Amino acid sequence: MASYLNLFSLPDHHIDYLQKNSTLLFEYMEGEVVYQKDESKFKSIYSRVFKSESVITDFPTEPIETFNPEINHRNIELYHFILNGTTEFVSGAGSIFQTWLIIDNHNAIKIDKSNEHFAFKSETVPSLLKIVEQLTDSTIKSRYCEWFSKNFPKHTPTEIELTELCDGFVTFKDGLDNAVNNQLGILWASC
Repeated sequence: MASYLNLFSLPDHHIDYLQKNSTLLFEYMEGEVVYQKDESKFKSIYSRVFKSESVITDFPTEPIETFNPEINHRNIELYHFILNGTTEFVSGAGSIFQTWLIIDNHNAIKIDKSNEHFAFKSETVPSLLKIVEQLTDSTIKSRYCEWFSKNFPKHTPTEIELTELCDGFVTFKDGLDNAVNNQLGILWASC
């Protein structure tokens, strides 16, 4: 069974919260109520006894919407190559897919200790969008075919594969565009 990359946008302060409370990530993604523990030094007797928690009011109350192309742990090297035009590791926003390839050679924020969930804050997303916007259908198809000719020479990509791939990058670009327009970061989680 493959682990899939699920991408979604969120405010920077949600990234900060989830980085400190990574066990709540899937509750967050499902839109379940997320509580924030009262960790102030001067708690009332009531809050100490009943372990007072408050609802974080701007967290999602419905399942989040993702904008993923069909990316899984089996094809992550391919997507890195399509995005960056190289198999070499890169720095900056283009390192998004490296998070699954090498633990410490990327510019993403680690959300969890298992190194499966990562984020970019809102200031990095425009750079990633710029990279994705430079990928024309022709470039995507060309890099896809080049990847397969080097790694799986017996496979000839079909037009359906190429069309679905390009459509996936449109979905990815649209999600990034939405994040930029709303000054949001992005988080990608392994599911």
